Amino acid sequence: MTELAAVSPLRQRMIEDMTIRQFGEHTQRDYVRQVRAFTAFLGLPPDRAEPEDLRRYQLHLASLGASYARMNLACTALRFFFHITLGRAGFGDRMARIPTPERLPVVLGTEEVALLLAHARSLKDQAALSIANGCGLRVSEIAHLKVADIDSARMLIRVEQGKGRKDRYVMLAPDLLDLLRQWWRVKRPRGWLFPGQQPGQPITSVRSGPAVRRRWAAMSCAAATGRT
Repeated sequence: MTELAAVSPLRQRMIEDMTIRQFGEHTQRDYVRQVRAFTAFLGLPPDRAEPEDLRRYQLHLASLGASYARMNLACTALRFFFHITLGRAGFGDRMARIPTPERLPVVLGTEEVALLLAHARSLKDQAALSIANGCGLRVSEIAHLKVADIDSARMLIRVEQGKGRKDRYVMLAPDLLDLLRQWWRVKRPRGWLFPGQQPGQPITSVRSGPAVRRRWAAMSCAAATGRT
């Protein structure tokens, strides 16, 4: 986290509090940004804030047309900062959380899935997309699959630390196993099933790009709803 180098003692303590709780790098960066934005609005060190300042800040965000996600992220980050880092129990509890709007996910039909798989850029992408379609795995779960996670004897795929940081097994279809074997024979991956460009690292969701990530998500949803 290079952007967090040479930080103030207060910010460093917050980073340490998040590290203790095993927050991810992206979460830590987002939380720090939210506290920094609040500090800029306040014009004072954040540990000198009063409860009314939090209300004024939320009103400020609302006046700027901030999204529900932005409002809720600020609420969560500031509560963490005041509750954990500063030890002010109850400080910020009256901050408003915005209900998340419920939207129907995009679900691909059978023909759309077949067309997408047929136009995959490579065998690697075809195999990854087929796992999304056949097993309903998320992009991050597919990216972190290991060769050893494919249990061909029991026709299962082990998913480590998926949603909710829980391990689980998903069924492995015979045709998907055949495709994965084709991929293994071509690349002979060791460790990560889908290795990235950096040695020893898995493929990243950044490499696939937003469009491909949306397609993976849609295919995962299609598998979950039984439409494919």
